[in-house]
Amino acid sequence: FHLTQEDVVITDVANPTFSINGGTIRSQGFEADVVGRLMPGLDVIGGVNHMKSEVVSSNRLPEGGRVRNVPEDSGSLWARYTLQDGRLRGLGLAA
Repeated sequence: FHLTQEDVVITDVANPTFSINGGTIRSQGFEADVVGRLMPGLDVIGGVNHMKSEVVSSNRLPEGGRVRNVPEDSGSLWARYTLQDGRLRGLGLAA
């Protein structure tokens, strides 16, 4: 993916209770997800993300610098179990 966001809102350093226009940022990278059934009723879902975010133009932030609070790499792993028998058949739980 390749995304460009204009008119990004940032906190005003001079007055932290206000927000100002921080300029333009660009994010690019890739994301991949995998879904699999390990056994009847047990599904696993996993994903990875690699992203580079940088300031393209700004009058407040250093151009070419990384965007704060945006991780370069992230991932997730989920498991979901659905009851197969009994009165609660179809009830599921995920974590």
